Amino acid sequence: MPIYHRWYFRTGSRGDFEYLVRLLEPRPADERVGRRDIDVQRPGSNIAGLNEPELEGVLKLGGALLAPLSDAAEQELVKWEEWDEPYPHDFQVDLAQFLNLPEDYAVQAAEVANQNTDLDPAIKSDPDPLITPPIYGRWHALTSRVLRDADGNDLPNNRNWVHELNLDPRWRSAAGFGTDVVIANQEEYMDAAWDQVGSLLEANRQIRLAQLAMQASVYWYEKQLKPMQTLGNARVMLITAPVQKRVINQGVTVFHQARQSSVTQAVTSASLRRMLRPRARLSRYSNFDETINATTLIDRVNAGDVTAAPPNTVPPDLQTVEDAAEEMRPDTLPDELLDILTDKPWLRFLPLVLAIILLLLLLLFGAGVGLWAIGAVAIGGLVYLCLYSWTRIPSPYRRRSAWQRSYCTGSRSFS
Repeated sequence: MPIYHRWYFRTGSRGDFEYLVRLLEPRPADERVGRRDIDVQRPGSNIAGLNEPELEGVLKLGGALLAPLSDAAEQELVKWEEWDEPYPHDFQVDLAQFLNLPEDYAVQAAEVANQNTDLDPAIKSDPDPLITPPIYGRWHALTSRVLRDADGNDLPNNRNWVHELNLDPRWRSAAGFGTDVVIANQEEYMDAAWDQVGSLLEANRQIRLAQLAMQASVYWYEKQLKPMQTLGNARVMLITAPVQKRVINQGVTVFHQARQSSVTQAVTSASLRRMLRPRARLSRYSNFDETINATTLIDRVNAGDVTAAPPNTVPPDLQTVEDAAEEMRPDTLPDELLDILTDKPWLRFLPLVLAIILLLLLLLFGAGVGLWAIGAVAIGGLVYLCLYSWTRIPSPYRRRSAWQRSYCTGSRSFS
């Protein structure tokens, strides 16, 4: 056959990915990698800068990737990480006043507008705002001021993430970069937000429907079911019979619990409820009183006073199978022997087998030797016939064991 293409390959200890990785040699990176200096000496807007000699007016802005540092370099960076100790720094106090300026201006403008009666009402309700750097995360934290309130008192939790984000120049710079990203992609973000709002509106609609159903159920229970507690348990069982298959009590439905009790399903059925309603013909022509009526039927059935059918009883003049068996049974028949023959019916064939064996011996050894077996054969046959006749007695004792006879005749109880 012609060969159009041929190729081969092999593996070795050189040239694979692991080999190439092991060729890399780690080199100590410059300590400035991943960190950038921020000059905070003259921030402007009447805000005091960093004047500490050890800081030199500079803070270290870290990035996503940082070079590993030695212990000495780590100790050197501690002074920049703890630059605001003792807290708050003068720079943070001035910056907080500058960020709180729109709130202070709005309060003063409202006071002036209220004092000036000639001012336009539209201007009073919506004065011109004062534009200052924003408080990042104000809508998430639901706060409009940082560090101190309008009266100059320290705010509670004035060292939480909102204050750390807004009063540290390093984190404010990162927040500003994030704001630029949001501004550049605001259209895509708004589309994604509206997509989420659609699902949110549907979820809120389902929640409102669930709240409506819950309130309707509570109102229905207070108006319809709660007053029924004064009617008694029997009346409540009759009224709530259509929904008992849906009501759970102790892990099972009320319908299942009622079926396990002496109250049958027919007592709470729709047909019986229609027959026993107050204006029905059966109720009007029955001799009902305060104790015997349709509403007390369930209590009487549960107490055993009323049953769907009377218990089965044998008429006194009717002869039963047990009576016939007692008459046909021999008086001399021992109870123990009858129990053995009933439990082990094969024992009746044992005398017959012995008689056959003796007969074979008689035939093999002659009449002189087996004359004594003639009587034994006759006796064995008679015993077999007697046992066979006893086991043929037409009574419940035939083919039943002793415990079965005791159970059938009621001489023994079982739980």
